[in-house]
Amino acid sequence: MKLVHQDKRGSIFVEKNGRKELTILNTHKNMARGGCIHTFKEEFTVISGIVLLFINSVAHLATEDNKPFLIQKNTSHYFIALTDSVVVEESSGVFCCTIYDKKDREIVNKINKLYD
Repeated sequence: MKLVHQDKRGSIFVEKNGRKELTILNTHKNMARGGCIHTFKEEFTVISGIVLLFINSVAHLATEDNKPFLIQKNTSHYFIALTDSVVVEESSGVFCCTIYDKKDREIVNKINKLYD
């Protein structure tokens, strides 16, 4: 597992598993991540904690008791950690956020600036 990013929100690790890539996001309470649009579909699973997951601006309460959420390719998504949380995103693509939904990204940035 390789640490690829760390900041006030928490840390991001990436693990290759054959053709699959696992992105593990350790996220602190009240922090937001995402606003990304990927060119591949992914499964979003909460391993621990509670998050509010937004897929195309529709909110879903996601906990470790939920089944994975399927996020289709080219679909904007972000989440807010309601508790300290660990989330796994599994995909066949390479972890990289270079395409963002402007509105969703503004929301994520505003939430995170509340805790500067």
